[in-house]
Amino acid sequence: MPRGNKTCPTCRAGCGPRSYRCACGYEFSIKSGSTGGKTATKPKIVRKRKPKAVRVVNWQDLKIGTKFRVASGSGPYYTANGERIYMSERGYFHLQEIKRDGLLATDSHGTWSFIYMGRSETSPNIPGLTREAHRIWVRVERQ
Repeated sequence: MPRGNKTCPTCRAGCGPRSYRCACGYEFSIKSGSTGGKTATKPKIVRKRKPKAVRVVNWQDLKIGTKFRVASGSGPYYTANGERIYMSERGYFHLQEIKRDGLLATDSHGTWSFIYMGRSETSPNIPGLTREAHRIWVRVERQ
């Protein structure tokens, strides 16, 4: 038998060094230093479920302090040679204040940003500039 493998005491089959159970159903006792020589059971992995991200439809109902994400490819943009160049930041923000046509928020560095949420319109002063609402997402706990 190769080095490090174990032999099952009931069926005499060779098993891997880290196997917890033989094919016949016999469960090996595993000694670990943290249990003081007692047999240990296979550790159960419990994973915390991440909250689901939901796109915000009614941004006026958000609460102060809410953490939200601004999607890339959204918000005001400048059109040059048929290509859109977005003018706003993307990433995670904390809501600080709700204004008439947008949100005042801070990013993880404490930098203030205005997240425009008004209707789409072209700028009367700057040709090629279009104001468009940002797409924002908020994480919601699952049931």
